[in-house]
Amino acid sequence: MQKSTEFRAGTHASISFRPGYHLRRQGHSAGLLVNELVTNAVKYAYVDGPGVIRVDAREIDGNLLVEISDEGSGLPEGFDVNQPRKSLGFRVINGLVRQLMGELKISKNLPRGALFTIKFPLDLPQTNV
Repeated sequence: MQKSTEFRAGTHASISFRPGYHLRRQGHSAGLLVNELVTNAVKYAYVDGPGVIRVDAREIDGNLLVEISDEGSGLPEGFDVNQPRKSLGFRVINGLVRQLMGELKISKNLPRGALFTIKFPLDLPQTNV
């Protein structure tokens, strides 16, 4: 399934996923996590003009792999998500990734921009989320 949503003049998200994922206990946390990363891309990726933010989700070996990417200005050189920050956004992102028992990988999107890859198990134990 593919869908496109416009956020502001010329900037939109292209969302691609296969229906049928069963996020029994982690649906809210996963939704908040994707929302936070897309919001950051809308705010920071295309400060000088319009652009596209891509969200892709697929299952791999019992895990959900979600990629949020843009072709905007990219992250500052030496950016480390694990470094203490004044902003609440990345603290929320790290907390949600931990809650999902997941992994977050941040890399450069080629030819430019940022790529956030989140991987977490589709079926978490009931006590964790």
